[in-house]
Amino acid sequence: MKRDNLIISFLILIVVFAFSAFYPITKNGFVNWDDGIYVTDNSAISSLSWDKAKDIFSSFYFGNYHPLTMLSYSLEFALFGADPFYYHLTNIILHILNSLLVFWFFYLLFKKAGLSLIVALLFGVHPLGTEAVAWVSARKELLYAFFFLGSLVAYLYYLREKKLSAPYFISLLLFIFSLLSKGMAITLPIALLIIDYLKGRKYGRVGLIEKIPFFALSFIFGIIAIMGQQSIGAIRREGVFDLLPKLAVASYAATFYLGKIILPVRLSALYPYAPVESGSVLIYAYTFLIFVVLAMAVVFSARFTRKIAFGGLFFFFTLFPVLGFVPITSAIVADRYAYIPSIGVYYIITLIFIWFYDRAAKQALLRVIFRAALIVILLFLSSLTWQRSLVWKDSLSLWEDSIRNNPGAPLAYYNLGNTYLDNAKEEMAITAYRESIRLNPYFADAHNNLACALRLAGNYEEALSSCRRSIAIAPGNSRVYYNLGQIYEDIGDKEEAIKAYSKAADVDPANLAARNNLAAIYADRADIDRAIGIWREIITVDPRFSTAHFNLAVFYYRNGEYDLAVEHCDKVTALGNKVDDKFLELLKPHRK
Repeated sequence: MKRDNLIISFLILIVVFAFSAFYPITKNGFVNWDDGIYVTDNSAISSLSWDKAKDIFSSFYFGNYHPLTMLSYSLEFALFGADPFYYHLTNIILHILNSLLVFWFFYLLFKKAGLSLIVALLFGVHPLGTEAVAWVSARKELLYAFFFLGSLVAYLYYLREKKLSAPYFISLLLFIFSLLSKGMAITLPIALLIIDYLKGRKYGRVGLIEKIPFFALSFIFGIIAIMGQQSIGAIRREGVFDLLPKLAVASYAATFYLGKIILPVRLSALYPYAPVESGSVLIYAYTFLIFVVLAMAVVFSARFTRKIAFGGLFFFFTLFPVLGFVPITSAIVADRYAYIPSIGVYYIITLIFIWFYDRAAKQALLRVIFRAALIVILLFLSSLTWQRSLVWKDSLSLWEDSIRNNPGAPLAYYNLGNTYLDNAKEEMAITAYRESIRLNPYFADAHNNLACALRLAGNYEEALSSCRRSIAIAPGNSRVYYNLGQIYEDIGDKEEAIKAYSKAADVDPANLAARNNLAAIYADRADIDRAIGIWREIITVDPRFSTAHFNLAVFYYRNGEYDLAVEHCDKVTALGNKVDDKFLELLKPHRK
């Protein structure tokens, strides 16, 4: 009973530490880095229905297949709308649950509560995990980790029973849930093999057969993940056999994460991408050498104990999908990628601490010093996480911090420009976009948004030039044609505006704003039937598109179809949008 009370107190301690470190997140808002795509402007989560669920499970979303993650957003949206507090609270709860699972995983492995507590606390409060927790759009990291760790725990219970039983099937089911949350879960079968290695498990026929479903699922979902990235052109075109550059990138990424775990300073939402062939080749050479030395040390340690090798292998293989061997992202490193892999390193750090602590156990003063040092380290890490959480308060603070720590990232300046543009600071936005283009002259979206800022500043000639540059780089971008249409409208060239909006709608039928503006031009030309037809198509695609509802209300009123005018006007207000008081007064006599 005493042991049970100790474990309960440890679990409470983990909850308190993790929640305290990340508490500032509860006061944060959304940021303009995918939060609009996934939550605030996402029609895919606008309702909880079987049709929406089928769509979610049968399609990619911005190059990713993570239906359970999308369903979690749908559930929150149905319950709380777009209130950021609840999305952040869910992330914190998931992180706390993951921290508790880390404790339980290591306790089942070693039956050492103290060791398990330290690993779980390091995981729970380390600032490297802030991005995964503080960023609403990183929900997939937390969700896949929850099921991933749950699957590992269930597998350990299966190993206890030494027969094919319920824990095995629970482990397999949780693995499927993890895969449905994020494709990076494909590494779980390797993690199971690493556990077997740690336990010195001898493989027979059953040991091999039991892994087949896990590896089969990894293979299937690995193909799905690649297909998803290909659907948005995110697979970088690199030679499959360019082994040395890939090894250089992988060693750089691995040593980067190790460095940030040991010394978590200058963390950033974005880190510049430096090609291996650039002047940074010496950095890759140094990190490759460091990685080789560390790998040799891990291999050498296996002669004496499998524990360090277990932590090192867990770190490397759970990180493997984002080490650059499969070119599925333009980012070499990102803090969120280390969320699960870092557990292996926290375990090695804990082993080293305990090794020194045990040798000081005979001296009471040294024991006190070691315990005090551990508490100080945990409090220090918690304070860094607290500060890092504040950085994610809003878009402005996030991108200013990113530029301050890593001024070479063009996407950071681009997102900062978007932040200024959203706050009607066109001149500051123009400056930010130009810096983004200076760092990456082929950044099509930066050229397009620069054109948008220039248009709002009244510089139409340069705005048109920026649009044309964007089209030359990425002719399949619907947004730039929409922007081009707005510029032509502003300068009074309705014919060119119609062409631009039509092109935007052809390139991307989901560009409802372009279709809405096209309908408005037709309406101004008294082509009412065509305009109403387009607006009806828009609300069929997205019933929450309030502008189309309002336009329909106005034209139905003008045509004397008052019931339909009232119906669409009420939909506008139901969606939380304000309707002009004069128009509401006009509709009053026609309400039943």
